[in-house]
Amino acid sequence: MARRLHIHPDNPHQRLIDQAAQSLREGGLWLVPGDSGYAFAFTLDAREAAERVTRIRALGPRHD
Repeated sequence: MARRLHIHPDNPHQRLIDQAAQSLREGGLWLVPGDSGYAFAFTLDAREAAERVTRIRALGPRHD
């Protein structure tokens, strides 16, 4: 299920930070805006999230 959270950079609400952290602990995959584009965010042990990124980016098993 896709969700969108807007966490204010200067005055973040703890409730939203807790929701984001819980989602990551549960294996969630996040798309995070940056200065020059977007980045995928997930925990290192979230195998399913890593596999989704590999499929989305159309990468080979060795990231060729």
